[in-house]
This record gives sequence, C-alpha cells and structure tokens, in this order.
Amino acid sequence: MLLPSAAFPYNCLAHAHLRVPAAASSRAPSAPLRLFYAMLARDGRPNRHSFSSLLKSASASGSVAAVGALHA
Repeated sequence: MLLPSAAFPYNCLAHAHLRVPAAASSRAPSAPLRLFYAMLARDGRPNRHSFSSLLKSASASGSVAAVGALHA
C-alpha cells in the first residue's frame, strides 16, 4: 500500500488558506508559512507541491525576506 506523503495534509491546508476568501484577508497570508514551519518542526519533508502555495503566500504578504527565505 502506498502511503501519502506527510506533507499532503499541510499542503492541503496551505492551499485552502489561499483559496477561501475569508482566509485570504490581509492578516492571513502568513498562515501557509506557519503551516510550513509546523511541518518542518515535526520532521515533515516538503514535496514538489509544497512550494507553490508558500511562494504565493509569501508574495501576498509583501515580505521580501519571506520570499528570499523560500528561494534560498
């Protein structure tokens, strides 16, 4: 049996935060970033789907440092 990646639930939540209008308010762009840090803190490993929501979130937050940290 093929097990889902540990990143899957985090990726789903991060994507949902960007798609739900109430969550996409000016205060919420950092939510996917916080989810990513939580995943890393629990020894989760990002997969190829993890970074699209993170980059969109970082760019929406207006934080050059956040975008730079993801790019590095």
